[in-house]
Amino acid sequence: MLHIERLYDPYALNQAMCRYSRDIFGEKRLHARILHFQNKYQILDNDAKELIKYEDYGIKVDSCSPYIHRRIACLFYWFSVFKPFRVNIKSTISENENTYDYLEHHNEFITYIIAMMVLDCVNWTIDLHEKLPLFKQFLYDLHYRKLSRSALEFFLSNYIFPK
Repeated sequence: MLHIERLYDPYALNQAMCRYSRDIFGEKRLHARILHFQNKYQILDNDAKELIKYEDYGIKVDSCSPYIHRRIACLFYWFSVFKPFRVNIKSTISENENTYDYLEHHNEFITYIIAMMVLDCVNWTIDLHEKLPLFKQFLYDLHYRKLSRSALEFFLSNYIFPK
């Protein structure tokens, strides 16, 4: 019998969400803060424009409202970097290879489910899981390879669409 203990690392989950939030909403937060200080301290327009050069702050996503593909790509990226979800197997693996694949890539599988829920909230969907060999390769690559946010965004644009 296979006994699986599902675990999560709250520190890693917090780090993944903080980095995700910085990448996706960082420019919007910074813009709001600069406008607030401009009004509060009567900063001149030219000085405010100088402060609103976001590339100087190391923000990775250059948009106050990034496309959904970019948002989901960043979600996958940071969850694959920090890997907040894992499993401990308390007995031997069964012969069912599919079970092992999803246990081995548990973090990536859970992240995919989170992405599906996020997309559903905004009336979008993802269908990568319907192409099983490609889906398995995607989970493997997220787990073992260092993928960039841009590469993930480009790849996911083929599988994420409005409902």
